[in-house]
Amino acid sequence: MKDIFGYILSALGIAGIIIPIFDPETKSLPFLQNVPSTALLIASIVILAIGILILIKGNKKGRKVQIEREVPIYEGGQVIGFRKVKTI
Repeated sequence: MKDIFGYILSALGIAGIIIPIFDPETKSLPFLQNVPSTALLIASIVILAIGILILIKGNKKGRKVQIEREVPIYEGGQVIGFRKVKTI
């Protein structure tokens, strides 16, 4: 669910960056006529960064890294071999 939210924020941020470039006066969107283009650009960059951070953080929680470690095998008091053990 967090991934979808991250994608939505990223898409809104990209759209907010593109709108002032192609339509500097924002005449096509009436609710953006009173907003300066620099303020819209800065807000869009912040929203894009938040969306990307959500995507990065969400992907790290789902992965578990397993590390193989070598553990000695003892017979009596001597090491006769090593065995690989997976640890989280």
